Amino acid sequence: MNPFFIIQFFSNFGLIISFLFIPLIADEIGADRFQIGIIVSSYNTSLLIASFLFGRISDIYGKKRVINAGLFLSSLIFLLHLFIDSIEKLFIIRTVAGFAAGVFPAALTSLMFESGGAVGLFAAYGSLGWAAGAIVAGIIKEYNILFLLSSASLFISFLLSLRIKDSAVRIQSPVISFSVLKENLHSYLSFFLRHTGAMGIWTIFPLFLKSLGADKFWIGIIYFVNPLFQSIFMQIVERIKMVDLISTGLILTSITFLLYLLCSNHYQILPVQAILALSWSCLYVGELKYLLRNNEEKSTAIGTFNSIAGLAGITGPLFGGFVSSYGFHGLILASVALTIAGFFVWRLRDLERLLRFFKIL
Repeated sequence: MNPFFIIQFFSNFGLIISFLFIPLIADEIGADRFQIGIIVSSYNTSLLIASFLFGRISDIYGKKRVINAGLFLSSLIFLLHLFIDSIEKLFIIRTVAGFAAGVFPAALTSLMFESGGAVGLFAAYGSLGWAAGAIVAGIIKEYNILFLLSSASLFISFLLSLRIKDSAVRIQSPVISFSVLKENLHSYLSFFLRHTGAMGIWTIFPLFLKSLGADKFWIGIIYFVNPLFQSIFMQIVERIKMVDLISTGLILTSITFLLYLLCSNHYQILPVQAILALSWSCLYVGELKYLLRNNEEKSTAIGTFNSIAGLAGITGPLFGGFVSSYGFHGLILASVALTIAGFFVWRLRDLERLLRFFKIL
């Protein structure tokens, strides 16, 4: 079994079970919706910084040491969740946890690709980890036990990472560089717009599910369905040729969000989550394949991609916390508008090629 896939599974398992009930914990200790948005944003702010910085560092100084350090640091820091008893502590701990969680993913993804691993299968193992974490969280429910499991799974990932071989590839360039961002701007911007809308929804999604009648068990089940189907779809979409996966993912995302408006109870959310899984599988695998195949500085490209996701994780919760005060339906429609805008940004690359073609003629 490829060790990269197992590390991907356990690290994602650890991250999801510490994340799933954060909005509920915040609600229980007295946070309002805007404060919940701030808390979720703090995690993603740190994730953004660490992803951008350490993606670049791993290209220059070596990927394995960054992976080792990131996983070990995460296993320690996620234990701090056991001490959450106030809004202030929750904010601080999630901020520090976000930084630790952003250190290793870009290096892990690019080293896996350089070692000959399949992108879709690697992503599928990550989704399977999320699925397992969601169902375990829904069954156990006890916060402290979940935080212990989170730390333990990240430590297992660290131990496994000691066995992988580093890449001989090194990039001789400054630690801080924006050239990769510029070269892939249409890809990053389209993803950012979509993900801002999505993160706005996910910030209050557990509360939305609760309003539809879901308890903690059903919240876990609903979160489980999405990554479970992702783990299947990601392996399928990787094999599909001559299809614009990114465009397909953006269109399906818009459809998925609109379907949420038709749900009157939490049971109806379940089939919609399967469509969501297909949309994310197309978008995520499409983005990874595009960036890994079109950039020499692979960790930097993936690290920047993760940073864009982190940036959306800042703007999305703030966007969601503000817009949701006018109703969940309004938030859905605004998120659909952002996703459609992302689709047109991505398709602009074809317009640019067409204009260059006519200029040559």
